[in-house]
Amino acid sequence: MARSLIVVFPLVLISYMLPIVVSLAIDGNWQNWQAGHFSQIGETIGGRFLGGWISLAGVIANMALFCTWLLSYSRIPFAMAHDGYLPKAITRVSPKYGTPATAIMVSAIIYSIFSWGDFKNLVVIDIWVILGGMFLEFLALAKLRYSRPDLPRHFRVPGGKVGLWFCVISPIAIGLFAMFGSGKEYILPGSLAVASGPVAFWVCKRFVKEKSKI
Repeated sequence: MARSLIVVFPLVLISYMLPIVVSLAIDGNWQNWQAGHFSQIGETIGGRFLGGWISLAGVIANMALFCTWLLSYSRIPFAMAHDGYLPKAITRVSPKYGTPATAIMVSAIIYSIFSWGDFKNLVVIDIWVILGGMFLEFLALAKLRYSRPDLPRHFRVPGGKVGLWFCVISPIAIGLFAMFGSGKEYILPGSLAVASGPVAFWVCKRFVKEKSKI
């Protein structure tokens, strides 16, 4: 797994940086960029043909990204239903493909409802919610290194305690900058979105988990 990260990370970095660097070389006034600006830059470089292909590639990439997130995050309600925190109906698995069909459908319906919202607001709220979960993962890394030092692991973060805390603190610091740097108007709704997680968990535990024990 560590080897795959060493190979994949530079490729991901290049795939993001290369279009941005080329676009800045063509149009350095990035403050005025709007949605679809990459297509306009492509049209400047290679005419309507290249601009159209960039638009099409963007649509396909976003569809693939959405399907990937949908399939991965639908496992969360599926696992919660297995543990009794959500209705057991969500644990239904497709007899043909073995996938959590009900969890996927429920997640798709919820995402479709949110898609009616403003795109920028959705992106910012998504940043808050996702980063809130990632912070817990980084903190769990530090906790397990101290509480379970002998736990079998595929690989360890190098550098001892310094390397460990660097890998924990640096992404959290960047995440906090992204969250609070998105604008003061998003601090309250972002905080409410993060707080909705513990509240929803308490509701599921109180009214679904405990009810199933009766």
